[in-house]
Amino acid sequence: MQTAKGASAGSAILLLSLATFASSATTRICDALLPQLAAEFGVTPGRAAIVVMAYSFTYGLMQPPLGLLGDRLGKYRVILVCCIASLATTTACALAATLNGLALARLASGAAAAAIVPLSIAWIGDVVPYEQRQTTIARYMMGQVAGLISGQAFGGWIGEEFGWRSTFFLILALYVIAVAGLARELKANPLTRDRPGGATKQGLLATFGGAFRTPQVRRVLSVCFLEGFFCFGASAYITTMLHARFDLSYGEAGAALAAFGLGGLAYALSAKRLVPLVGERGVTRLAAAVFLLSFGALALSGTLILAIPACFGAGAGYYLLHSVLQVNASQMTPDSRGTGMALFATCFFVGQATGVALAAPVVDSLGTTPVFAAAALALPALALFASARLANGGASA
Repeated sequence: MQTAKGASAGSAILLLSLATFASSATTRICDALLPQLAAEFGVTPGRAAIVVMAYSFTYGLMQPPLGLLGDRLGKYRVILVCCIASLATTTACALAATLNGLALARLASGAAAAAIVPLSIAWIGDVVPYEQRQTTIARYMMGQVAGLISGQAFGGWIGEEFGWRSTFFLILALYVIAVAGLARELKANPLTRDRPGGATKQGLLATFGGAFRTPQVRRVLSVCFLEGFFCFGASAYITTMLHARFDLSYGEAGAALAAFGLGGLAYALSAKRLVPLVGERGVTRLAAAVFLLSFGALALSGTLILAIPACFGAGAGYYLLHSVLQVNASQMTPDSRGTGMALFATCFFVGQATGVALAAPVVDSLGTTPVFAAAALALPALALFASARLANGGASA
């Protein structure tokens, strides 16, 4: 891909996608391992979900300071540093001896990986024109989706066959490859050596203050928080539901959960044609319908034949809505996109952590059906709100 700066961003985006693959696999790996971790450490699934909450919590909270660093020191450079830090934290996850130890390692992992996705999208926003940005981000997201699928599908199977620690060692190997490639690209490609305008702590506060004074930005961030709360507060327990309701093994439940990621991959592959055809409003309306059908089926389904397509639809609905939110977020603070995307990611992952935490006692006492039912009602309403108030409007409006 040739940019306006006359250099190719293609290889740089490919390596960002690889780093995102490793990060996304880390983010969702414990969803697939949740029943196995609960059994190994002798706790309920809701208690074991602390490893999901811990990662999402620090991943979200570390977005603003890392976004500031990205705008000050260079986004590509900070992404490389985060990948190096992830080498250490992923090793700590693999070597954890207790559930609390794993939770602490996941806290550190969330902080280490926090900048990879938002700064990658912000960097793409810097070098790719707006009219090409949605399809470029969709292609970049294929690394995110592939990591999600691999973490969910192969995480459960590999964990069952070789132990849950082996999944983290595989992710560690991916980070080694990503670090080598990113370092080489940073040295060879001038586009990766961005020279931002010296953002400061005061600049960060001014950026956040200015953003929150804009109604459209407040809407984007609110929808983002609620999307994370309802979608991942429910989907984190899909493997638990598949294992309990259909008596699937850990590996089989993880493989079935991969349908969630495949739904996202289907969107990423079709975005180039779908988005120009129906526009952002059409994408969000489609998300509303898919959410209603998919999470409704997960709440009520008594057959695996229906549950697996429902997983696929839930993933497709999430990526349909989230892609529109991401593009809007890339325009929230165009002079410091790293900070803006960090704020967006903070809302999203704090929403996830909160949703998983509040769903845990419900799952332990009443099962997963109420959690999926809540998502089936809330997410379509959220997508329709986005269609009416966000799509094609530009977050800076």
